[in-house]
Amino acid sequence: MKGVEIVEGQAYFSGSTAELQRALAAGELDACGSLVVEGKLNALPPEIGRLTRLRELVLDTDTLQAIDPAIFACAGLVKLVVHSNQIKELPAGGWGRLARLEQLEFAGAKALRGLPEDLGAAALLGGAFDLLPQTKLAALPRSFGRLSRVTLLRLPPGVSAPDPIAGMTGLRELRVRGVAALPEDIGALQELRFVDACECPITRLPASIGGASALRSLSLGRTLVTTLPDSVCELLALRDLDLQQTPLTELPEAIGRVPLTRLRLQQTAIVRLPESLATPAGDLRIYLPRDQRAAIEASSAGVLAALGERVVFE
Repeated sequence: MKGVEIVEGQAYFSGSTAELQRALAAGELDACGSLVVEGKLNALPPEIGRLTRLRELVLDTDTLQAIDPAIFACAGLVKLVVHSNQIKELPAGGWGRLARLEQLEFAGAKALRGLPEDLGAAALLGGAFDLLPQTKLAALPRSFGRLSRVTLLRLPPGVSAPDPIAGMTGLRELRVRGVAALPEDIGALQELRFVDACECPITRLPASIGGASALRSLSLGRTLVTTLPDSVCELLALRDLDLQQTPLTELPEAIGRVPLTRLRLQQTAIVRLPESLATPAGDLRIYLPRDQRAAIEASSAGVLAALGERVVFE
């Protein structure tokens, strides 16, 4: 198929940039609510701004290098999908005009180097942002931290989470790699369930973490964390705490009040267990460093006896 095909208000286009430009200028697509663009386009032309009724736009062409800012005139747009390994940036300066935009997908756009500074002005934008394939992405714009409807954020190595992040009130899952810190206000996220910061050179956890009352899983394995803030003991939804292969030397004294089902401490510098772990709030299974067994048995014999078979040295 080459040219324009329209089926019940959904349009399919395949061809060149010039051919799309002519079809748009002729008004062939004005009444369409959905448009899928394929073919050998190198740019989305300014005539795209004519499509004020457009709700869904899918750009499925690997030759696309630019999107004209006229796209911001498509004020009814709800979903925008960009698949092109050639596009390095999205247009900027008008995301606030896309007041109905709920979904932005660009997983196939692996050449993206940055996101527009005003992306956060698209107030309804949300859902899952799995940015792991965007390995050339240098950073997120500060406005990203205002996207209250984003539920999942997975970032490529070296890209930090928004700071401040408190505006992302709908966030449930956060994954980062290779960053030196987590946002200081991460505890403001009441919907947050999972935080994965494994293999990050972070040395501490923000004290605010205790405010993330829905947090169920906290992964800090292979980081540089040496201690945990006492506020961790306020995480009464936490079930899985991963601290393996860290230079951790001690645990908060009240850690036993957290209803953990799994606490991973392999290859740490832990030599003593807090007394509160003798009567843990959860059905705890604890994994301890084999190299520190003698020291832990000498300092925490009572705790180990109380835990019994729930202790694993490895």
